[in-house]
Amino acid sequence: MSIGIPQKRRKVSAQIPTIGFSDEDLTNVLYPHSDPLFMTMKISGTDVWRILVDDGSSVDILYYHAFKKIGFADRHLAPSPGPIYVVNYIEVPVVGTIKLPIVLGSGDRNVTQFINWLVIKGPTHYNGIFGREGIATFRGVASFMYQAFKFPTPNIIGVVEGKQKATRECHLATFKSDEHREHHELVMSGSLIKLADSTPSGSQGKRVKAKTDPSDKGKKKWMAQH
Repeated sequence: MSIGIPQKRRKVSAQIPTIGFSDEDLTNVLYPHSDPLFMTMKISGTDVWRILVDDGSSVDILYYHAFKKIGFADRHLAPSPGPIYVVNYIEVPVVGTIKLPIVLGSGDRNVTQFINWLVIKGPTHYNGIFGREGIATFRGVASFMYQAFKFPTPNIIGVVEGKQKATRECHLATFKSDEHREHHELVMSGSLIKLADSTPSGSQGKRVKAKTDPSDKGKKKWMAQH
C-alpha cells in the first residue's frame, strides 16, 4: 500500500463574473471608427478626463500638468527608479512617482483602488495613460470598438463609457501642433516599459541590453523584457 503526500489546496478567490460586450454597448458609439479609448476617472477626489486606456503600456502615466491641477506639488512625489523607454529606446524622463486613489464607476457600480502613477512632463492634450498595471488592478476589460471599460464591483459589472467626441477633438488638436504630434507619436509608437533595476529579479524577467547611442559614450542601458 502506498501512501501519498497530501497536496495543499490553492486558495480560491471570489469568482469574477463574466465580462462581455454586446450591441447594447454600441448605443452611444459613432461608427465607423477606429478611435482609441479615452475615459474620465476620479483621481484623489478630482474628475480627470482624457485618460488614454492603453493595454500596450506596462505602466500608468500621469502627466505633470494634470498632477499639478489635481493639487499636488513636487514634494509629494517619491523618487523614480529610472526613466522609461519606448520600444525604439527613446528615453522619457520621469519626474517622480505617486500612489493615488482612483474611483471608477458611479452609484452602486463603483470601485476604488490605489494606483502607482509615474509622473512625466511632455507636450500633450491628454492627461494620463491607464496601462496594464491599472487595468489589472481593477480586473477590468477595455474595448476600443465598444468604447467602454468594464470591471467587476461587489454588486454588478461596472462600466465607464469612452469619451469618443472628446477623443476626436483631442487628436485633432494634437496633430495641429508639430510639438504635440511628435510627443504623441513617441508615446504611441510602442509599449512603455520601465528601466530595470541593476539587480535582476524573477518579477523583472530576462534582461536585454539596449542599443547604445554613439552620443552616450559607451554607456549601457538595461530594460526589462516582457
